[in-house]
Amino acid sequence: MPAQKLLAKVKPGEKGLFFCGKGNNAGDALVVARYLVQHGINCILVFISGIDELSENTQKNFNLLSDIMEKDEKRGTVTIHKSWEAFDPDTKADFIVSTECLERYSIQTVRGDYSKAIRWINSTSPETRVYAIDIPTGLHGDSGIVMGRLCIGRYHL
Repeated sequence: MPAQKLLAKVKPGEKGLFFCGKGNNAGDALVVARYLVQHGINCILVFISGIDELSENTQKNFNLLSDIMEKDEKRGTVTIHKSWEAFDPDTKADFIVSTECLERYSIQTVRGDYSKAIRWINSTSPETRVYAIDIPTGLHGDSGIVMGRLCIGRYHL
């Protein structure tokens, strides 16, 4: 389970930055964030293209995470940015989690805010741990072809 693997690598009080799209892999990232928050890890979630029309799985996990934020006083903190524009590029984090956040069948090349997010992640300090859930953002899930820009995950969960 990615959440347990990541929890073994981080310490309470650390800050993780999660980049999410709208599909089911973003839901997987929210499961990981929820698990980490329950163990005292601080999480910043960046929904690159907003929170409208999230997949059913992602919406469910967004709601569960929101519920924890309201009820669990012993948890880590959660900050949610509802768009790439709302994210401050000067934000510092101990680790980054990138999900394969594109519709693998309909997009031929990474562009727009997704491209900006990948460029930002790839430019972070080598000391910042970057984890990929599933497959790296920008890698076509079926063919393995790089779709214009690839997020360099230094570790795989």
